[in-house]
Amino acid sequence: MVVTIALAVVPACSTTRPAPSTGASLTPLVSTAEIPGEFLMQQRLSFHWQHREGQADAVVQMVCGELTVLLLTPFGTPAVVIRQRDRNVEIESKLPGMWTFPPEYVLHDVQRTFFVPIGDPALTEGRRQLEYGGESIEEAWAGGRLVERSFTTEQGGAQSRIVVGYPDGATRSEPPRTATIDAPHWDYRLEVTTLSRVELTCPH
Repeated sequence: MVVTIALAVVPACSTTRPAPSTGASLTPLVSTAEIPGEFLMQQRLSFHWQHREGQADAVVQMVCGELTVLLLTPFGTPAVVIRQRDRNVEIESKLPGMWTFPPEYVLHDVQRTFFVPIGDPALTEGRRQLEYGGESIEEAWAGGRLVERSFTTEQGGAQSRIVVGYPDGATRSEPPRTATIDAPHWDYRLEVTTLSRVELTCPH
């Protein structure tokens, strides 16, 4: 999800380029009806992209059947607001100028990292192959915890691969506190640290 943040802090007149973390295709989103719980997460993002490094903050909220991803500028003001209900998405950009790629790629990074279901049952050790939303997923488990997932999409005979790591591990009932996204083909790496998570209740 830092792809857009990275562009938010780099002048929009810089060179046109593909979305580093998702490639050319977008797979079907997880419906908000399938995302368990209601919560608000505050996150710190650290990224490396084509010899650039930086940090930014984001807020991810799921409540009353709506997922909201708020990306902040370095000044703490909203840059992009992404709202999803079921599989319908609305995007509001508060930055001047045009994006060099569709910001919905950000939402797909968030979904791959946190909301694509973890395979069940849990493994103690080892790897297994799954498929979700047209992507091939390989899970790696250690000590009864998920430590890595790689997503491979094939389109037009070409493959794109994204590796999501969970340094502290994760389970179906315990979301990851930290996560990394690696896309070496685009010289892109993202580290996400969840600073806080608050459970919410829909008021109606």
